[in-house]
Amino acid sequence: MTSQSPDSTEILSVETEITTQKSQQPPQEDQQQQQVVQIQKQPQIFFQIIDIINEYQKGNFLPALHCLRYNLIPKNYLDYQGYNFLHVAVSQNQIPLVIMFLDHFKIDANIRSSGLLTPLMIACNYGLIEVVKILCERGAQINPVDNTGFSALLYAVKMNRIPEVCYLLHQEADINVKDVNGCSVAHWSAYRNNLFLLKMFRSLGININELDKNGLTPLERAIQSTSQDCVEFLLEQGDGKLPANLKFDEMHESDLKTMIRKRFFPTKNELRKEKYKNMFLKKSRWATFFVYLLMWSGLLITFFQIVKYSKVSYTAKLSYLLMSLYFIGFAFWYFTKSYKQTASKTKVSPGKNNQANESDLEMMSLKPSQRLNSSALDKLIKGQDSGSIIQEEEDTGDFPSFLHEIAYYFDTKNYRELTRWNPKDYCASCLIKRPERSAHPERSLKCVPHFHHYSHTLGKSISKENHYLYLLLLIQQQIMLGMWIICVWMAEINDVENSKIWFIETAYRIMNIYSIWKALFYVLTLILTSYNTFFLAMELYGVVKNVTYNEIMNRNKCNYLFAMKQDSKGKYVKYVNNPYDVGFKGNIKDYVMRVWNLHKFDQ
Repeated sequence: MTSQSPDSTEILSVETEITTQKSQQPPQEDQQQQQVVQIQKQPQIFFQIIDIINEYQKGNFLPALHCLRYNLIPKNYLDYQGYNFLHVAVSQNQIPLVIMFLDHFKIDANIRSSGLLTPLMIACNYGLIEVVKILCERGAQINPVDNTGFSALLYAVKMNRIPEVCYLLHQEADINVKDVNGCSVAHWSAYRNNLFLLKMFRSLGININELDKNGLTPLERAIQSTSQDCVEFLLEQGDGKLPANLKFDEMHESDLKTMIRKRFFPTKNELRKEKYKNMFLKKSRWATFFVYLLMWSGLLITFFQIVKYSKVSYTAKLSYLLMSLYFIGFAFWYFTKSYKQTASKTKVSPGKNNQANESDLEMMSLKPSQRLNSSALDKLIKGQDSGSIIQEEEDTGDFPSFLHEIAYYFDTKNYRELTRWNPKDYCASCLIKRPERSAHPERSLKCVPHFHHYSHTLGKSISKENHYLYLLLLIQQQIMLGMWIICVWMAEINDVENSKIWFIETAYRIMNIYSIWKALFYVLTLILTSYNTFFLAMELYGVVKNVTYNEIMNRNKCNYLFAMKQDSKGKYVKYVNNPYDVGFKGNIKDYVMRVWNLHKFDQ
């Protein structure tokens, strides 16, 4: 037998022990090792890191809402741009999220950004009507300012947000707020060429000639931004002083520079015209009557001198004399009569409803403005000159001003009416909705319903209350001037050689027989007759077509005179469609009944 070495014996014994140990390992550890091996064989999974700030700036607020729900970030958190979740939601007009942040997560409605912006300032800047209402209902402060001195009101003015401006004034916004440069709401209205807001603030007592910290007036700010409408208005309403910082020579040639030159650097002819114009406007009524008296006296004198030895009948001469005396008396009465503006409006009382209780009937009987708590607006408006804003004795409709109307729409959350609200339908000087077919003349204190034109002679407007007197004056003038020309023609007809140009030959004969002054007076009478004929024809056309002089001369500004229709190609075209024209007979009947009702109400 061969014997084994001791080393090999030891190796065999060791292998036997290892095998024994492996067989004695528990099955649980074996399973764990197998699971580790299986996991290592599976593909690797990488979890993406979500940038919450980037997501909610894109409009995805779900990660931010998740973090706020589990208190992973504070509710007053500001991102790297210095804005909170509420600021971003407001800027994106995310109304459900704005309500959730305010009501559920209790984020402060006045939370400031790094630039001290509040959510209300952002909403006014973007013109978000519904968000402005939501923030004000949840305690948003109105008058805080940011690091540039801008309040919510100044942001609304800067961005031409008229409904927001009116609602903030209803919420007791400080109308005298100024930014870091000392610019007021008047400066920003002029700079943004918002003539409506500029007139409104002027009516509310804001000084439109105030200087900012740089020594600039609203006029100079308007010139900087070439706001032509506001420049024209401020030149007319200004104090007449040349702005200290106005660099007129450096301005390029434009209509704006021409307006400024005529206002501050007029020529001699322009100064002379302005002087005569002011003299006439100061005493226009008596000056005009004096001119009438001289004209008709001259007509009588020349009439009897020319037709004295002619074959004109005695009856024609006497008729002309009596008509002349009557017309002078009528003209005197016309120029001295104080016209009473009557406002006949039918007030409709609420009907009875058997199913309504007493409180419902009481609320129905109230106007919308009476159901509105508008103490701030009432104080703001009544603190000004009532003659230039609202006449308390007149019925201005459901609302005393359009400020009350907009505040009522906000309080009732009638956002459809707010979006349809058109400033062209309202007067920024009177603060009311424009009456039917009305206008606001420069020298008038209020809007004039059924406006025809402004008479500098009478110092008041020609409207439906006194238009018939103006029409009678034109008719009588035409009769008198026509009778004068006919009588002169009858006196000279036998000696005229060419009947086609009889009026020229008659002037020549009067100059040779009498004097050059009587010939010039004859030519002046022909010019006045043509002038009066033109205006009489226009007024008669307005009566038979039921249009005013203002609507004839400024038709493009009267949108209610037009309608839209499709042509043969399917395109919409605008055409004239007067809604007040009811035909020839109907228009004359309407005019006669209007005059009749005026006298009936006066009695």
